[in-house]
Amino acid sequence: MSFQAKIPTETLCEIFHLLCDTQPILLHVLENGSDGFPWVIGQVCRRWRAVFLSHPPLWTILSLQAWECHFSPVYLAEMERRTAVYLKRSGQLSLSITAELSERAEPEHFPITIWRMLLSCSNRWKWASLDVHLTDSATEDLLGCRGTFSRLEYLETKIQSPEPPYHVFEIAPRLINLHLSDRGFGPGYIGKWKFPWAQLTKLKLDTEVAQGTNQLRAALLQLKNVEELRLETLPMSAFIVEIDKHSPVFRLACLRRLDVSLDLAVTLYWFDTPLLEHLELSGHLNFAHRSEPEISKEAIASLIYRSSCHIRRLTLEDCRIEVVRVMLGVRALTASVEELFIDHRASDGLSRVIRDINERIYLPKLHVLRLKCCFNEFMAATPYLLEARGEELELVTSHDIAPLRRVTIQFRSCRNPRCKDQGFANDCPFIKFTNTGDRDRDQPDSIQIEHRLGSRKPLIYDLAGRIVYEEP
Repeated sequence: MSFQAKIPTETLCEIFHLLCDTQPILLHVLENGSDGFPWVIGQVCRRWRAVFLSHPPLWTILSLQAWECHFSPVYLAEMERRTAVYLKRSGQLSLSITAELSERAEPEHFPITIWRMLLSCSNRWKWASLDVHLTDSATEDLLGCRGTFSRLEYLETKIQSPEPPYHVFEIAPRLINLHLSDRGFGPGYIGKWKFPWAQLTKLKLDTEVAQGTNQLRAALLQLKNVEELRLETLPMSAFIVEIDKHSPVFRLACLRRLDVSLDLAVTLYWFDTPLLEHLELSGHLNFAHRSEPEISKEAIASLIYRSSCHIRRLTLEDCRIEVVRVMLGVRALTASVEELFIDHRASDGLSRVIRDINERIYLPKLHVLRLKCCFNEFMAATPYLLEARGEELELVTSHDIAPLRRVTIQFRSCRNPRCKDQGFANDCPFIKFTNTGDRDRDQPDSIQIEHRLGSRKPLIYDLAGRIVYEEP
């Protein structure tokens, strides 16, 4: 008896499920690759194929894409046949649906029958991502599903239609995670949608900065149980939102994580967040307004003083060095920070920030520092990193200052010509700290480049000489 035949059916099903758990079935691709999951499973032996075809969880993740696709009638007919087969194989299990349909697809090429097949199972949708430009008939089909999304827990939607179905998801008793984008759809798009806002625990809004904020505020006012809130704008925006700082403050009593683009930081004047502990600020490196960091600084300080919250984890992503230094100068913000993450895309300035962390910036409780930068910036900052306050280093002059126990460094692709001159290509080199001296010493005394390319694993170095490698 072969090894494959000895594996119990229940064990096979569990293995198949683990292997295929994140692999969608592509409804628009008929050329199923024989060297990838899930199809390769059915080629091992007859028994494996039978188990594979009869195990419903393997058929619950479906993806439909039609970007500038011109499906022939024969191709569409085969897509429809396979979609019906896959839905039948999924049994009555909950479905994860991804639909990306472009307005550039001609009406005669629009996969309307497949769209209707997916909607016929809307009562089984648990996870849905809809980036679609719908025809009138497709919109009517979606509106006909109102009230049927009884299992839906996660929804990511960017729907464009002559008459958008603003009320279709109003009844979704289990919906707790929503990602809504209004990019390119005009003012008021977010405010027109009807969702069960009060029951959401996670909300992400992508909004145009140039639009007014009345609709945004109206949506946020309906939140009652949100724990994670993300407010993001277009990366290349050059606008600053203006609001009335004296608008009535409303409480987000359950909010623990807040991610906000700096050009939307003024909206922090609206909130009272007593449980907030993780703040992430993103800047996109391209603000045209030099006064913007000070505006954001005032809004953040106002939020912290008003809410009496304690920020334990602070993330600064894609911010200019000037912005990073301004944000780290808010003592009300940094006084309670235990973990600091700086994602630095520019080619210089990081070493100044590390030096300031050691000398001037008030971070009394900081014990985890995470950096994401190019190799050149890492080399420039290394002397200051090695001087950082370790648990047993004499640099700690006050018992009120917590020791820095861990530094994480992850390298990003670098397009700086100076890196090329030094022989480093545009990828993430793999760096290894080595301690070639006395093993009792707290600091390594050399840096060794193991490979130039290939690995994206971050480096973990804990200032006591111990090196750990972990996945990002």
